[in-house]
Amino acid sequence: MLSTRAPAKPGAEIQERRDRRLLRANNAGHTRGPWAYTVHGDGYHIESRANGLYTFVATVHGMRPHDARLIAVAPELLAAVGELLADRDARGLCDCPAVTRARRAAAKATGEGV
Repeated sequence: MLSTRAPAKPGAEIQERRDRRLLRANNAGHTRGPWAYTVHGDGYHIESRANGLYTFVATVHGMRPHDARLIAVAPELLAAVGELLADRDARGLCDCPAVTRARRAAAKATGEGV
């Protein structure tokens, strides 16, 4: 039977371990999602709604609605990027610039890129 996986690149195993660590980091360290935002005066409250419990995350003043939405979806985006990176070899994703940027952004978000 022919394999559909691309041959492993040098350092691929190390990168796969880093990607799995990122996925684990996505599930810890920040307030659990999903997050939501509500209008509060001239700004927004960002709050977690995990397991039916509301947990305050932040209040930001002077923010536009588009920015509040982006902040509120951050935990879901981070989890999705972590899953994508952890599965990239199994799904045949390239090591293209977009994957590199996704890895870099996730590392910054989890503090691994600091």
